[in-house]
Amino acid sequence: MIKLTLLFFTFLSLSSFAQYGVSAGLNTLRGFGVDKTFVGFNIGVELPRDYETSLYLKASFYAKSKATPSSGFSVNLEPLDPNNFNLGFVDVLENSYNYTTIEGGVRYYLFDGYDNGFALYGGSNLMGIINRGKRRFSDYDETQYRLPASEKDNGTILALALGFSGGAKYTVPAVGTFFMEASGDYIIIPMASNDAIQQISQSFYSPLLFAFTIGFRKDFY
Repeated sequence: MIKLTLLFFTFLSLSSFAQYGVSAGLNTLRGFGVDKTFVGFNIGVELPRDYETSLYLKASFYAKSKATPSSGFSVNLEPLDPNNFNLGFVDVLENSYNYTTIEGGVRYYLFDGYDNGFALYGGSNLMGIINRGKRRFSDYDETQYRLPASEKDNGTILALALGFSGGAKYTVPAVGTFFMEASGDYIIIPMASNDAIQQISQSFYSPLLFAFTIGFRKDFY
């Protein structure tokens, strides 16, 4: 995904737009009803169409968060010896989960516009989301048992979301633009790779996501 993002940004920078902005910042993300806050950073490209309107693309990368399963979730083990009829199980001690998002959309500026002074802005976006999850098991006798093939220790969720954002920015001449932004997105299409990620995501997943960003944008002409 990182390679794809870099290639897209390179394509945009070599396009026919006379002006474009490159941004970077820090973000937080939190799902509605979830007590975990994800912290990360973002990089982006913004292409002004005119004084009041721009198109943007932004990629955000969040550090993983960890949680202990509240129900003491356990997994049955398979004996390596077919003559071994003793039941075996292993506890899930910890789940970890992260977010990577790529979003694109349009922004509408009020007051001083895209690249002058103070302005408020808002707009809509389409977001692609990748969640990677992993679970850590308790120790068990690997000479006697193994995890069933159907029980993975990791998984992925791919999702598509729609949302809105709004923010404020201030442009310092010959320096760049400082901005802060809040957004909300609703997941409309989630796709889980296996049962493991569905169990892992119980501590982290929410279809309604809220994010806050502070950052800096530099424009090139």
